Amino acid sequence: MLHRYVSLKLIVCLLLIFSVQSASAQLALFNTTATALPGQAISLQGHFPATAKAFMLVGTATTPTSLPILLQSANHLAARIPAQTPADLYQVWVEDQGQRSPPVWINQAQAHHADCPVISPGGPLRIFGRNLRLGSATPQVRLTA
Repeated sequence: MLHRYVSLKLIVCLLLIFSVQSASAQLALFNTTATALPGQAISLQGHFPATAKAFMLVGTATTPTSLPILLQSANHLAARIPAQTPADLYQVWVEDQGQRSPPVWINQAQAHHADCPVISPGGPLRIFGRNLRLGSATPQVRLTA
C-alpha cells in the first residue's frame, strides 16, 4: 500500500514538473516600443528564442507583414517598421517553430488622466495620455457609464 502511495505521488510530481516546463515554453512579449512611425525601429522583449521571426498587421488589415530584423538574440529583437507602411495602429507578434506569441499593440491610444473629475453634456474635457492623435486621423472619445 505504501509503495502505491509513493508511486502515485511521484507520478503527480512528474506531471506537475512537465506541465510547468511546457507552460514556460510559450512565446510571450512583455516589453515593447509604445510608439513607432514607418521606417522606425521597434524593440521587442519577452520569452522567445533567437530564431523567432516578427510579424505585424496594420490597422484592420488581415494579411501579416514580416518585419525586417535589425538585431536579435534570445528574448530580445529589434525590427524596423517598413517605410511604405502607413502610420496606423500596429499589431505585432513573434513566431517560432509553429508557436505564436499573443499580440501587442504599437501606437495604441492610452488615456492617462483628464483635467476634471466631473463633466457635463456638451462641456469641455481635456484628456492627457499617449498616442491620442496619430497622423492625420481624427481622434474620437466615447464615454461609457
